[in-house]
Amino acid sequence: PALLTLSNGPTHNFGNVAISGQATVTITVTNSGGVPSTGMSGSGLAAPFDFAGGAYPGTAGTCAGTLSPLATCTIVVAFSPTVLGSFNDSVVIDYNNGAATTSANRPLTGNGAS
Repeated sequence: PALLTLSNGPTHNFGNVAISGQATVTITVTNSGGVPSTGMSGSGLAAPFDFAGGAYPGTAGTCAGTLSPLATCTIVVAFSPTVLGSFNDSVVIDYNNGAATTSANRPLTGNGAS
């Protein structure tokens, strides 16, 4: 079956980002399986996290609805805090692996700083 993995380690930490500022990260999505992943879509993000530009796969992201076996594409996630504090979320890529609907995710963390 298709098997999607997301780069950038077990958790991506945006670190300290100034209030009303923005930091982005490009995450590589890899299909290490033997069939295409289909029906790909992004979910799971709540403010202050979002796909860059507001929609999956994010501005300059290259992922679409299908990813061929042994291929890669990218998504771009933004962190834009509006208040001080620590924030946690996960970016989720839902897809069909050829047999069932499943998902791949990457936890995110960041701090709104003055």
